[in-house]
Amino acid sequence: MIRQASIGDAEEIAKIHVLAWQIAYCEIIPETYLQSLSQEKYTANWQARLSKSTKGTLVNETKGKKIVGWVSFGSSRDKNSSMNGEIYAIYVHPEY
Repeated sequence: MIRQASIGDAEEIAKIHVLAWQIAYCEIIPETYLQSLSQEKYTANWQARLSKSTKGTLVNETKGKKIVGWVSFGSSRDKNSSMNGEIYAIYVHPEY
């Protein structure tokens, strides 16, 4: 099921964010940097972001209510684009 994110989702969003980076970029970005990514820091950032507005962030969850992915979107940041919107980030838990 896809639904609007809530502030209560911040920890799971952060967990997927960090884990996906660590796996997807393991051969591109130095391991020391990837291992330094802090799930706690990302959680705090997501809590702050979602406390301001949940608009523009959706989560995908299983029937058992486990969050397995998220997407962040909004207005196009390209002023010269004819497009109205843009996906800023999309992450899926590596197990899925």
